[in-house]
Amino acid sequence: MKFRTFTLITLLIISLGCASPVQPSPTATYIFTPVPLQPSPTSVVAATDSLPIFQVENRNPPQRVIKFSELDLKSTTRVLLFDPKTEHFLSISNQSINPLPNARPEMSLQLDTIRLSPDHRWFAYLEINDGFNIWINSVDGSQHFMGISNAVGSTFRWLSNDKIAVYDKLGGWADCPSALQIFDPFSKEVNNIPDISSEGIEYCFPIPYFNSDFTQGLYLDSDIGWQTYDYKAQTSYAALSGLDTSPGGNKYFFRWGGDGLSFAVPHQDRISFASNLTNDDLSSVLLLKTILLPQDSINENGFFEFWIPEKQLAGFELVGNDDNNVLDCAVTQTFVLVNLTTQTLSNYCLNQAVFSNQIGSAWFTYISADYRFAGWTVHELPSNTVPLGTVILDLETGKVSYLEGYEFLGFGEVPP
Repeated sequence: MKFRTFTLITLLIISLGCASPVQPSPTATYIFTPVPLQPSPTSVVAATDSLPIFQVENRNPPQRVIKFSELDLKSTTRVLLFDPKTEHFLSISNQSINPLPNARPEMSLQLDTIRLSPDHRWFAYLEINDGFNIWINSVDGSQHFMGISNAVGSTFRWLSNDKIAVYDKLGGWADCPSALQIFDPFSKEVNNIPDISSEGIEYCFPIPYFNSDFTQGLYLDSDIGWQTYDYKAQTSYAALSGLDTSPGGNKYFFRWGGDGLSFAVPHQDRISFASNLTNDDLSSVLLLKTILLPQDSINENGFFEFWIPEKQLAGFELVGNDDNNVLDCAVTQTFVLVNLTTQTLSNYCLNQAVFSNQIGSAWFTYISADYRFAGWTVHELPSNTVPLGTVILDLETGKVSYLEGYEFLGFGEVPP
């Protein structure tokens, strides 16, 4: 396959923000003057003394494998694939296969940078050609254009349906960004965001989590802890006191929308979370809810494949203790979907690394806009680059369909 692996870790970060934020004037640059941090004497406390345990619901049908055309996809849902043989993007419904326009010069596409907008109607990808350029495609194939040229960096993510943050990092993935822009790919409005970190910080979150109007950002300072930065007041405040500040971006899942800040923290044996925190909540006693995972099973990597804060859903793999079978399945690891609101765990008895009867390596799980389907790519071992194919899982029925030889990019949506 003719592409280069690039910025894998940024795919694990969940897109934040909500639609139609208020933006400063185009190319505006805020001036940042460091000021003393405001202390916040708080700690993390448990919501209850007796912790609940997820109730298991098995979704392991006897006739599991079905044809792709038999999946109950909505008429507007598309499965986005990359064909390594033709190097074309494909948009597939259960009725048709359609190629998507792709004007990239050969060898310049960074396939693993593809990001879908929150509404699943657009996808963006990086092209390195005389600088960092970000291209935009509509899922229905009707539009294809450059969203920004000569961007400040090569790492980016959607903040809302019309705003993308792009930034540059020096050194490792956990380094603070050295430059950051927010741009609108449709109006071409570009805003430069100041560096809010000081020199000498060992690590921080790669990019601040912005509130809905981008007037505040939440970030992690390895020397001090979690901070919120107010761009208008040019002041940093201590926040989320007591929350883990050790390295490891995989364990942080945040969304700062119009209804407040929500986050979830996966552990090996439990999940802790908080919802819709106000600014006052950020600087007061942090009340976390915690639900335990079923006995004799662990989230080995303390990681979510995806987290949907609007629905309080999270997907990840559970493994059995001491390599034993997990949750009465005939496998030692299984994909599960948890609902933090109902405290239920859907168990699929499905090893994500298996494609048909072949063992490979599972990469990047994405969920459809209606939360009905999940999909991922299984790569051939030991190369870990050649796709065995794509797996599509019906989260409601537990049935799966296999698409041999394709790289899975995500689920898109087209107009009705």
